[in-house]
Amino acid sequence: MKLKRIFAAVLAAAMLLSFAGCANKDTQGDSSEPAGEQTTEERTTEPQTNEDGSLVKPKNAVSVSDDVKIKTYSGTSLIEIGNRVMEPYGNAYKNMKAYADALNRLKAEMPNTKAYCLMAPTAIEFYAPSKYNTGVSKSQYEGMCYIYEQLKDITPVNAYAEMAAHTDEYLYFRSDHHWTTLGAYYAYRTFAKVAGFTPVDKNTLQTGKLSPFLGLFYKDTKSTALSNDPDYVEYFIPPVNTTAIASDTDAAMSNSYNIKVINTETTSSNKYLAFVGGDHGVVKITTDAQSDKSIVVIKESYANAFVPWLCANYKTIYVLDPRQLTVKLADFVKTNSIDEVLFLNYMFIPSNPKFMNALENMA
Repeated sequence: MKLKRIFAAVLAAAMLLSFAGCANKDTQGDSSEPAGEQTTEERTTEPQTNEDGSLVKPKNAVSVSDDVKIKTYSGTSLIEIGNRVMEPYGNAYKNMKAYADALNRLKAEMPNTKAYCLMAPTAIEFYAPSKYNTGVSKSQYEGMCYIYEQLKDITPVNAYAEMAAHTDEYLYFRSDHHWTTLGAYYAYRTFAKVAGFTPVDKNTLQTGKLSPFLGLFYKDTKSTALSNDPDYVEYFIPPVNTTAIASDTDAAMSNSYNIKVINTETTSSNKYLAFVGGDHGVVKITTDAQSDKSIVVIKESYANAFVPWLCANYKTIYVLDPRQLTVKLADFVKTNSIDEVLFLNYMFIPSNPKFMNALENMA
């Protein structure tokens, strides 16, 4: 694997290619997209390697406290650092290989459809001491690059460096395992760079906050450090008109109901449900964006905060959660004449049996 990484880096330099991924993949663009925020100098290129072939991690923008407490709640170990709680992580390469293989099988059934894979890192990668996120066993950067290396005819979207450069911002909830809409935004910026469209400028959008929000880790810990300084859910309204429907029983959506892309008036204590109403079997979002493109996002809940960003760049956005509804992906893409597929999952998913079984059933 080390020789493969060195060879990939040399090959990329020789071909003078620059892209946001951990493997050399082709990308395609659409220059007709409306003007938006110009991305900053490209941070996510072919990963650098040390002399021994090990990966050089992109630099983190924040320093991290080493005052760590590890506690167990209902059999689950959690890491507490100040007013932040996180899940410990470890790479399971057999499971990650199985995840990549599942994506490759799905892509093989859609040979003419452009496909992307974006693996989202979690907070422990950036906000815990290095012993919790370094090396082949702990580093999510190592893990996602391994997954990207296994992909065939699927373009990797490595958002790691873009996110690492902004970790001094509010990218992750402190009381929950999800990223915030801002964390999702920097991943979206990387996807825009790879897919060839101009990302919307968040600073031009109507925004607001829903508070307080105390997530899953607060429910586990009942930590006063969290309750005394609760999270909030920030949202950005898409710059286009949108309509959205969802179904939990029917991929054809003959039995659907209306949802909001962003519900600014959610009464749930789980404010993260503001994004596409939470998890549904299938969602269809229609926009009046200046684009004729369509995309389907294969996901779990991490993508919920990401999907609204796509509204500025796609005419039609489908969202499939294989845990909620079994859908044959190739048939769904063909029936709905979908242009692109994005597999978006966070790094714990390859070791999640329920999701992996559901993903396999999409073939």
